[in-house]
Amino acid sequence: MILPVLVAAALAGAPAVEAAPAPVPVEMDTQDRLDVPIALQLKDASVVDVLEKLADLLGVTPILDPGVGGRVSVEISNVPLRKALEMIGQAANVDVTVSSKVLRARAKGASKATGAATAPAARTSDPVPLGGVLRFWLDGAGAPPVAVRVPDFAGRVEVPGCAEPLTLGRLGARGGATDGIALAAVDPSGGGAKGRILGEAAASGTKVWLAGCDPRLLVEVGDPLPGAVVKEPLRVPKPEPLVLTMKLLERTEDAEESLSEPKVAFRSDSGFSTKSGFEAGPKDAFSQVAEIHGLPLELRAEDESLLFAVFAAVTRTPAAGGASLVARRAETFRLQMGKPLRWTIDSSWDGGRAAIVLELLVERMPARR
Repeated sequence: MILPVLVAAALAGAPAVEAAPAPVPVEMDTQDRLDVPIALQLKDASVVDVLEKLADLLGVTPILDPGVGGRVSVEISNVPLRKALEMIGQAANVDVTVSSKVLRARAKGASKATGAATAPAARTSDPVPLGGVLRFWLDGAGAPPVAVRVPDFAGRVEVPGCAEPLTLGRLGARGGATDGIALAAVDPSGGGAKGRILGEAAASGTKVWLAGCDPRLLVEVGDPLPGAVVKEPLRVPKPEPLVLTMKLLERTEDAEESLSEPKVAFRSDSGFSTKSGFEAGPKDAFSQVAEIHGLPLELRAEDESLLFAVFAAVTRTPAAGGASLVARRAETFRLQMGKPLRWTIDSSWDGGRAAIVLELLVERMPARR
């Protein structure tokens, strides 16, 4: 039996970068999954985030027209997932249909997208340079913030209000601009681990909501305050070599096309960066570049899983000039070793004609003989 609950905070809260809900078991087909009961309490939640995460739960790819957007508030109690989608669609004025591989959403009254490139959604805005320090404090406690240096590796450090040290590190090209700062914590009481990715929105303090940490914990991205003592994280112990195979896909309602398939080897205490590009379309009508940055946060041997942070960006530039089409997104996942996981980077790619999807498969490095 599937638990009929999604964590509402992961959908309704401001930080839409919590680990995505785990898909329903693969032995169920899509129509059976739509009959699984679910409970949701959404308050001023992003419609795009909600539909993308419910598509994750169904194990299908979300393809959303650019007109799908806004925020929604709705309370759903133990109803089949298909009914929950209908209720969310009514509240958001969106038509939602689900096939065996795609969740399709269109704003009511809108015609089918023609595939013309449109301006990207707000979340694809250019990244802002991030400071090299995180400041942690408990809201209302009156104690001064604890400043922590953001390392170039996966490191651990004690901060106020957390039962266990946090793991943290930067996402972005090694030695280049930081696209995000990844955090993770483990609940010592057995509640698992949870990860977050901080961006420029965390420049004025934001709730962390991490496992095993006080819910009052706030974090701020910036530079050291005058006279502050900055704590230096310790490198994650016992690093292990890992191999990550990635497939960048363009998914339409009818088919999917592989855009690139990078494969990288890295240690479990350090991140990686990849960049690939190609020219495509009639007579090389556009060029496309994909950048992927990753950082392991917690490797668990007991269940062969990896808490993993990823930042991905895809840019399509017309050869004849004009505005580029850009998709950027950051997320944290719990990956099972040897099992692929698909993640939608952009669900309204190319004017809602397609979605950009990244498939991730992590494995341990084979032992040398």
